[in-house]
Amino acid sequence: MKYIAFTYNIFTLAHILSYTDNSYGRENVSIVYSDIASMLPEVIRNDYKIHFVPSNDILSKRRINAIICACNLSLRIWKVVDKILSSNSEETTLIVFRDNEIEEASFIEKAIKKYGEKVHVWVMEEGNGIYAKEKNPIRYLKIKQILYKLSGVSSYSLQNKTQGLHPSVEKIICSKPYVIREKLSLDIELETKKDVFTRELNEYLIKSVCGQQVKSKHYKYVFLTQPFENFRGEHDELIESYKKLLPLIFKILSERGRVIIKLHPRETLDYSLYLNDQIDICTDEEKILPFQCLMQYYDYPQMISMFSSACAGIDNTYPSIYMYKIFNIHGIERLFSEEYYKTNHIIACSDIEEFKSQLAK
Repeated sequence: MKYIAFTYNIFTLAHILSYTDNSYGRENVSIVYSDIASMLPEVIRNDYKIHFVPSNDILSKRRINAIICACNLSLRIWKVVDKILSSNSEETTLIVFRDNEIEEASFIEKAIKKYGEKVHVWVMEEGNGIYAKEKNPIRYLKIKQILYKLSGVSSYSLQNKTQGLHPSVEKIICSKPYVIREKLSLDIELETKKDVFTRELNEYLIKSVCGQQVKSKHYKYVFLTQPFENFRGEHDELIESYKKLLPLIFKILSERGRVIIKLHPRETLDYSLYLNDQIDICTDEEKILPFQCLMQYYDYPQMISMFSSACAGIDNTYPSIYMYKIFNIHGIERLFSEEYYKTNHIIACSDIEEFKSQLAK
């Protein structure tokens, strides 16, 4: 069996590197990377002979330009996948982390149409998307329908399906299979995902991105930031909530212990406003790395975020805290089941007083 894995950030890449080295074998895996969410370190690109497809800064595009860019990127990714598939006669498994996005759905459907039963499709957990009950409403639906059809790319991503439901998916690899069993066809095989963030892999990723190892430092709390690009209609309102509540939140945290602000790779807000002698911000290099890589170097702090998927699948001493209710981020409460929160040891706090009560002592 051969494998083609599509990745788009260091988190997804880390999983494929681990499975390549420990399960599938480098000779059997072709990794395709597009810098949709973060850059590809040159060291890793060369070590694993990765097929790189530039995203042309797709996330900075808006409206029709963003849609056209996504269509073009999908076709360029398919061109690379097609070339790899045509070069071998063996059965090949496509490993994706999002079967419900335009890029992945397009090459999945084109591969099956052209190569038939030679192609299999597996989905590997990327975060909390695999556990979602709903997907955020599709923006510019009518325009996308027209442009997708004209471009010849998949329209599956416009059906508002959550991850794991594409009809071509045969297997899902995730940390908590029993949480998603009820939403899937019985024909889909479920496999428990391995914990890939070993010290050896973490050190390799950190050195590849940062050029040197991270110095260990004790933090009691980590604040995981998230960009608001999926909430463009509420963007200004959310920024105002941030300006009002973040000073209070960081004051509460810094009075109780040391805090590290782990920036999301796509974060653009200035968090230096909240620095004091108890609060640090991760470096620009650390910003690119998934939190799971850095967790041991930060001494396993309690995780606090709006609703970061980094909290899913991580075992920690303290419960993770979601703050989307405090910031009035609408729609999140209906995305996940109570089982999701329970099994991931997550508490969604309703107000500041509850937030205080759930902080590690």
